[in-house]
Amino acid sequence: MKMVKKTTALERVVHWLLMFTFLNLTLTGFAFAFSSLNWINLIYGGNHFALLFHKWNGVLFLVVLLMTVGSYLGESLKFGPEDSEWLKKLGGYFDKKAELPPQGRMNFGQKIFYLVFVLLSGIVISISGFMLWAGSSALGYFLHNLTFFAMVSFMPIHVYLATAANPGVFRVMTRGTIPLEYAKKHYGKWVREAGLE
Repeated sequence: MKMVKKTTALERVVHWLLMFTFLNLTLTGFAFAFSSLNWINLIYGGNHFALLFHKWNGVLFLVVLLMTVGSYLGESLKFGPEDSEWLKKLGGYFDKKAELPPQGRMNFGQKIFYLVFVLLSGIVISISGFMLWAGSSALGYFLHNLTFFAMVSFMPIHVYLATAANPGVFRVMTRGTIPLEYAKKHYGKWVREAGLE
């Protein structure tokens, strides 16, 4: 089976760093948000060390988040007729017979996920985190909690779509490749433009 390269080594490292920082922030975030889950902070050495870890891990999260801009922002801001069609048919997720037009390197759903739930939410949660670090702020707490729950709610969907919903695609974040036939079916425009056929 012929494979095509879809991600670079740097993109994969950045993805895993973002995932690692997000996971740690999520665990400590739940521990601070819900007293019944405060025991999680014992993993980090107690509340004091968990709070320090949360803050500095948040700084690392923002740095890594900004590293994604070079790989994904440009592509995410390119919208064409194929994106409108993808949206009309909801990516074919509710109708496996839906004929989708050839997509670029990212489909409409991936573009919106990146722009809204990764980049925008990541920036808002980081800024609100710095607001809280500087001192108590009602707006900071509101924005931090709102984006926290939005990101935590959509992350399982991202994981599902990258694994069980599309078998064989997870390798794009481990080896950087996907099967050519899969790429032709789901990213035909990108395959053609990149001369991968």
